[in-house]
Parts: sequence; structure tokens; C-alpha cells
Amino acid sequence: MNDPSISNCYYNHFLRYAEEQGVDVKAAPSPSDFGPGESYTPFQALENLVGYLRQQGCPPSLGLGVGSEIKISSHGSLGFALSNSENLDQCLSFISDYYRTRAQILDISYEKNGTQAFVIVRPEVDWGEIEVVTYDTVMALLYNILSFAIGKKAESCAIEYPYPEPAWSHLYQHHMPAARHVFGCKKARFAIPVELTSMPCVASDPAFVEVATGQLDLQLSRVLQQQPVSTKIRSLVEKTQNYKFSLEDAARRLLMSKSTLIRKLSVEGQTFRSLMEDLKKSQACYLLRKTNYKLDAVSVALGYDEVANFNRAFKRWFNCTPGNFRKRGLNSLVGS
Repeated sequence: MNDPSISNCYYNHFLRYAEEQGVDVKAAPSPSDFGPGESYTPFQALENLVGYLRQQGCPPSLGLGVGSEIKISSHGSLGFALSNSENLDQCLSFISDYYRTRAQILDISYEKNGTQAFVIVRPEVDWGEIEVVTYDTVMALLYNILSFAIGKKAESCAIEYPYPEPAWSHLYQHHMPAARHVFGCKKARFAIPVELTSMPCVASDPAFVEVATGQLDLQLSRVLQQQPVSTKIRSLVEKTQNYKFSLEDAARRLLMSKSTLIRKLSVEGQTFRSLMEDLKKSQACYLLRKTNYKLDAVSVALGYDEVANFNRAFKRWFNCTPGNFRKRGLNSLVGS
């Protein structure tokens, strides 16, 4: 399972949605390696399916339609753990720790400060043409989990999205009643009043949680073992936002020697240097297109001590300066 994948269950929810929209799903593209004994299907298959559904006239808001129908029981062993959690805090911790058993295309983290708790969604692969559909699906299914855990108290949450307000923005409140929906943010996240995290879940059962956690640990171990080393490094860098990550850092975090790490990357056709450079290029594009960070702040975020060093690297990557790259992006948005 080296390709980024999602649970078959999620793929089947898109097929069910299509059928309900009157789409001939027999003519839909199907993944070649999607078999009855498998738990996952490649994310590329979902991209192909969503492209087909759009061609057949499904609305651009289809992610909301699908995500709002993904109930807690659709999450396998994770859903079993969530439905029997002691309180919302444990529920959100399970999502952060184990969601990778359901999809390897994103990372979900859970953080708290004095007044708010945050559930943050970050892509771990390029979601391409279905970025908004994927975000909509994930945010809607997470809202369903919150609603199951704390009922109508979920409506006091604020939900943030890292893309401009879409034409179907009125549907968000319908599918996810919330204190507010905010578009054009730096990241996708739920902001939850921290006092709600201690709310007990109605079906709490520690014995069932223990059983589910054992199953999840085994599933997560299998997922992590099957991941390429380069994917693990990407996850570490993107989760920590540490673009000064060294070969020594990576080897230590992955519990292997530097020589073993170099060898494994070589088998994957990668070098540590090229991998880190690709990550910096991708993050530089994101920060310049999606944020208003000044160039010196972008430089620091990418681990450069001097803006001049960042400018030289960027020009080598894209044959233009960061400033010109940002202007081109803004001009294309205005033109569209």
C-alpha cells in the first residue's frame, strides 16, 4: 500500500451519493486494484471518480453531500473507539492518533490552549483538482463525529477553511450548523470551546475502548510499516513544519542509522537532499499563493537564515523571484 489511500468505505459513500443523484455508476471508472479482500483504494481512484461525477452533472458541493452521510459507524475500529470514548477529549485524541488507519492522505492533529481546542486538518499529498471536495468531505464527517460526541453543543464550534468562499457557501451551515464558517484561512480546523472537551460521551464504555484501541494499534502498525520511508519523512516535516530537518534528525526519529536511511531512500529513487528540496518548493508555493506572509517570514518558515539565500534557491527552482511568482498568482486570480 505505497500509494496514498483511503478506506474503501469512503469510496463507496461517493458511489452511493452518485446513485442517489441518478448517475450511472456502472460506467464510472473503477480502481484496478480495488478487490473484495482489500481495505483501501488509491486516492487517485477517488480523483478519477469525482472527475466523472462532475462530468455527469453532480454539483460542486458534492463533498458536503458525501461527508454529511458518513456516520461514526463508517469508521471501522476507529468508529468503535470514538462511539465508546469517555469524553470529547478522548474522542478527539483518538482521531488525531488513529485517523491514518482510515486514510493516508491527510494528518489530523488535536491541540488545546487555555480557552479553545483545535482539530487541524493538513493534506499529506497533493489533493489536486479535488482539493475542495476532499476538504468538504473531511470537515463534514468530522462534524458528524463532534455531533455524536456532544450533540447540539457542536454548533458552538467555529470552522475554518483554507480556500476562498465558494458559490455554495450557504450549504455549509445547513450541513454543519456552527457558530461561524470562515473561508480563506491559513489552515482547515475546528475551533472548539475548551470546556466542551470534558463533556462525557453518551455511550462511554472503557472495556470497549480497550478492545478497539488494541485493534487500532495493530492497524496503525501495519499502515506505518507499509509506508515508504520518503512518505514518513514528508509526514514528519509537514507535521512539525521544520524545514531545517537534517538527515540525522530523520534517522533518529525513524529509529534507523543514517546509512540505512540513505539506502532505503535510494531504493525509492530518492535522496534526502532532493526530498527536502521538494518539500521546500511545495511549501514556498503554498505560502506565496495562499498567505500574505512577507518574503522574510516565508524565508524563515522554510529554514533559511537569510532572505537572499531563499531568493537564490527560489530562482533556481522556478526561474523567477518569489516576488514575481506571487504577483503572477495574484494576477491569475484577478483574471479568473
